[in-house]
Amino acid sequence: DRRWLLSAAQDGTLRVWSARGAELALLLGRDMFSKPIQSAQFYYIDAFILLSSGPEFQLLKYHIDTCKDEMKRYKQKSKSKLICRLSTTGAVDVTSLSAVNDFYSHIVLAAGRNRTVEVFDLNTGCSAAVIAE
Repeated sequence: DRRWLLSAAQDGTLRVWSARGAELALLLGRDMFSKPIQSAQFYYIDAFILLSSGPEFQLLKYHIDTCKDEMKRYKQKSKSKLICRLSTTGAVDVTSLSAVNDFYSHIVLAAGRNRTVEVFDLNTGCSAAVIAE
């Protein structure tokens, strides 16, 4: 619905921001990820966050608390939950990933540091193909 912006930093944090202002809506810390996040995007019509960290990518379900009560807004009620974590064949670091967000698709493409593209099927939870250079 284009209400949120997503940013990832080399310090290992992932942030979700309000697109209508510079308000931080969700902060995920570096303790959640094995290596710095290389790529992150919304997935499945903004229902999930898809990100790569080292040789794996993660699918997170998230909830943004939009409470505007001045007394309650300092208590962080926005949260995320790990749905699945998949690793590339040969544990190759992912440099970029891509998936369709504008309609329902279960295919994720992950580009590896070894110049391969791996196709993942999230319906089966495994790699469907590896495309070498």
